[in-house]
Amino acid sequence: MSVDSNGLIDPEEDDIDVFDNATYIGMKVSFPDGSTWKLQSKLRHISHEVCQAECEGSGARSEARAVFLCCKVSGTGPPAAMIKIRLQIPWYKTAGELPDARAKQAISETPSVFDSEIEALATLTSRGCSSIPSLLSWKKERQSINEGVPGGYKLSILMQRVPGIDLDPGHPVYLVQMSREERELLRKAFKAAWLETVRCGIVNVTHVDESIGNILWDKEDQKCHLIDWECWRLSDGRTTWEDRLWDRWNVLQMRGSWSHFEVSQWRL
Repeated sequence: MSVDSNGLIDPEEDDIDVFDNATYIGMKVSFPDGSTWKLQSKLRHISHEVCQAECEGSGARSEARAVFLCCKVSGTGPPAAMIKIRLQIPWYKTAGELPDARAKQAISETPSVFDSEIEALATLTSRGCSSIPSLLSWKKERQSINEGVPGGYKLSILMQRVPGIDLDPGHPVYLVQMSREERELLRKAFKAAWLETVRCGIVNVTHVDESIGNILWDKEDQKCHLIDWECWRLSDGRTTWEDRLWDRWNVLQMRGSWSHFEVSQWRL
């Protein structure tokens, strides 16, 4: 989302690219641990514009998120990493308003899902989990007058860069284009990753994070990494693997029936 010298966003841009390459690629981001990183490429992004009535009535948030690959400029840490950025964005159809008007939309509190993800990643990292990107650092900021919602939240997580391809449906190497043999390898690796996180005490839950779009698949090493941890619960002795998780995480080629439980209808 580019803002001109007067702090204005083009009001005709209905589908705003919040994380446009011109603004973000090459940007340097510093963290409290003293390290500085340069954004190199955008791995994924999503925007969710919500109207004023919905935000004020139900507590919904107009928000955008993106994950960038980055390289270290200075400080401690590995040579390369990933940065996830979460931004409050203007309400639907208000991006063209003046900065002072957009500033009135600013939310003072940090979304609970951000703190939840930090807690999950910190716990899994401290327990040596190899199936997640380890947490390196994080920070909370407020947007400047030159950004989408002046005073709105701007949250960043610095994580280990892990190998693999994005399996989101928009990616050219999506599940349906894989051979049956590779899909079997993927499911085997995913199950191993899921079980490792459970052994480390955390279960990734709900449809928000249970999705193939939250898996990175490393075909060469036959390894999956689970990369989103906004929604989770503590595991206990009763937490076990169930085959319906294939369906809930969308790692089936297709489900022939609406029911999650009719395994005979699944196309593997």
